[in-house]
Amino acid sequence: MSYKMVNILFSLFLLILTSLYLIQSIGFITAGDGFISNPGFYPMILASIVLILSIFKLIQTIVKKDKENKEVYFKVENLKYILLTILITIAYVLLWYTIRDLFYIFTFLFFLSLATLYSYARKIATLKTLLRNAIVSLVVTIIIFLIFDLLFSIRF
Repeated sequence: MSYKMVNILFSLFLLILTSLYLIQSIGFITAGDGFISNPGFYPMILASIVLILSIFKLIQTIVKKDKENKEVYFKVENLKYILLTILITIAYVLLWYTIRDLFYIFTFLFFLSLATLYSYARKIATLKTLLRNAIVSLVVTIIIFLIFDLLFSIRF
């Protein structure tokens, strides 16, 4: 598949996804007092920006001419790591959805497994790296807990 076709498909995917996100955020307008204070205001701004940038990228890709009229092909070199990342993410979301009380444990394991996978991909998977990944995963999980659970009182 050529780079141009990948850019067009990705732009169309973002347009569809962002449009759905924008439609969902419009539904939040009735929950607030005014337009700016309602919970849908910032998601609408974010969706609008991404929508505009996606349209711009789509037009730019369609209008752009190849310099030598040759096809440059899109090649995915680390497909197995991309697929493993998607599988780990799906497992994380399913575990979180089914057993909500263990969110922070699942989050720690999610970050640790991704960091270890990427360390293995870069061929630096040692015990020292695993320990560093565990510490970073723990710190990130604690920060998420402090910000959302304690500061904002948002329970996952």
